[in-house]
Amino acid sequence: LSRERVGVELIKLLGVDDPAAAIMSMQQIGMLAQLIPGADGKALGPLIHIESLQGIQADAITRLASFADENQAATLRISRAQAKELKALRDAATGVMSPAEMGYRMGYDMAMRAFTLRCAFLEPPPDAGTSAQVENAACAKFPISARDLSNSLSGKALGDALRHKEAEWIASGFSMTRAQLLG
Repeated sequence: LSRERVGVELIKLLGVDDPAAAIMSMQQIGMLAQLIPGADGKALGPLIHIESLQGIQADAITRLASFADENQAATLRISRAQAKELKALRDAATGVMSPAEMGYRMGYDMAMRAFTLRCAFLEPPPDAGTSAQVENAACAKFPISARDLSNSLSGKALGDALRHKEAEWIASGFSMTRAQLLG
């Protein structure tokens, strides 16, 4: 079988209600390592459980991200869009962004998938208020733009200042006003 075909079939498998038993069986007999060298399916079961608790729809790429990074998944020859999504999910799940910042940067659905993946990796139970934080942050609009700072700054200094102000705004829980940020 071609790698593309294997990738398509694995994505189909990961889209069913509960593929954990099949993936763990594949891991136990060594087939998973043959398909995706270095893959470890131990976070898939917790991910599926957390998805059901949170009411999150099954997503094959999120589930693939629970046991393979973008380099490992490249052996499956998934599409560029799927590889980009997998990388974004893994980076957010293993990074330091708060769930609210994930919501702001990634949108609600992607952020909830990344947060659920983080919980599966780290095994803490998801906080009941996290979904609301992510949803609020996903709707947040940064109150200033480069135009607001361009009178005194330009080029790299302008970009750096804007990133710094955005980081302040995110750290404030998205509560700082335009006047506070510019003051």
